[in-house]
Amino acid sequence: MEKKWIGRMIAALLFIAFITTFNYGGCGGGKKSSSGSSGTPTPTPTAPTQVTSPTPANGATNVPFGDISWAAASGATSYDVYFGATSPGTFKGNQAGTTYNPGTLSGDNIYYWRIDSKNAAGTTTGIVWSFTTAPWDITIVDSADDDGLHTDITIDSLDKVHISYYDATNGDLKYATNATGVWVIDSTLDPTDDVGLYTSIAIDSLDNVHISYYDATNGELNYATNK
Repeated sequence: MEKKWIGRMIAALLFIAFITTFNYGGCGGGKKSSSGSSGTPTPTPTAPTQVTSPTPANGATNVPFGDISWAAASGATSYDVYFGATSPGTFKGNQAGTTYNPGTLSGDNIYYWRIDSKNAAGTTTGIVWSFTTAPWDITIVDSADDDGLHTDITIDSLDKVHISYYDATNGDLKYATNATGVWVIDSTLDPTDDVGLYTSIAIDSLDNVHISYYDATNGELNYATNK
């Protein structure tokens, strides 16, 4: 009797082991679980969403020179940047940030750009956007004949412009500024004949003007200031 009881116990344990193995896909052709150790299914990686919200806006005109930017795409870890004068732009590189400086641009010109969002699962191609830069703002400062040779320029702390230059007609050093809101020209800085070649102008921390130039009459280096 004891041997039969032991035999039945062994048979029962083997049956339990068989059922357990079957349920976990170990035999019987059952499928193995794709769940993690906690029983939660592991999500399948997907490519990021498409980039949106371009700055400048698509089709914008009179755009000042500066950076372009876009809203971060969901799931993106980096972005391929395309930019240029022909669509869709040329590849400029891959970066993690959402701002790009295109460098020096031409005025009144159309530029195209595209941003592709990327992650380990793939790449999502962006929309081709475009904008037109603002034209150069050209101002005639001094319309006298043969003015503007040997020009130098500087900007003060209030973003006002200061220009030194040579008047070849009269042989004068000239200074022009829009510090008052309108252009003012001073040709009386040095009354000596034929002065003002090779001018150089600078502004100090108090916005005082300093100009160096060549006196062709006397063969001298001169310096003028309103300090």
